[in-house]
Amino acid sequence: MTLAYFDCFSGISGDMILGALVDAGLPLAELQAALDGLHVPGIQLSEETVKRGAFRGALVRVKTEERGHPHRHLANILRILEAADLPAAARSDASRIFQRLAEAEASAHGVAVEKIHFHEVGALDSIADIVGAAWGIRRLGLDAIHVSPINLGSGFVTGAQALLFAVVIVLGIVDAVAAVETELWFHNIVFLPAMLFSSTTLRY
Repeated sequence: MTLAYFDCFSGISGDMILGALVDAGLPLAELQAALDGLHVPGIQLSEETVKRGAFRGALVRVKTEERGHPHRHLANILRILEAADLPAAARSDASRIFQRLAEAEASAHGVAVEKIHFHEVGALDSIADIVGAAWGIRRLGLDAIHVSPINLGSGFVTGAQALLFAVVIVLGIVDAVAAVETELWFHNIVFLPAMLFSSTTLRY
């Protein structure tokens, strides 16, 4: 059995997941080719080895030619995914992630899912994060994924919408939140592994 474990002691973000997958053996060139299949020009990946404290790791950056954060509705993103050259499983996973994000935001704002428009999460770099992670998890052929309680830290993040923490609570996927008095990595797919499957032990 091939098992992956996401230890989210310091939060989690899109580039952290992509870096972890590449460090675990996912070829960057194949990941780039998968994102090229979105038929959205200007998405470019780069990789470098970095050190954080005593540990080394792979840092994967996503660069796009997009300026600002266009407001994309769920339907806009689903159309991109439907037209993409992606394996069916990866397309389904990515679509399900965006669907659950839209449902969470709709619940938080008290509006219909169709009325939700994504800000940061709708940007091309965020779409690349989510699609790349969904594709990479499938490409590595994982039999099971385990996720630790996600440490959200504390404080506020200034964004175009309400606090992202509220979205996580609405989804009900956080098992434990440690009392860490600092801001940790908290981004568009802070809860991607849990959204794909369940909150702690993930199988497909």
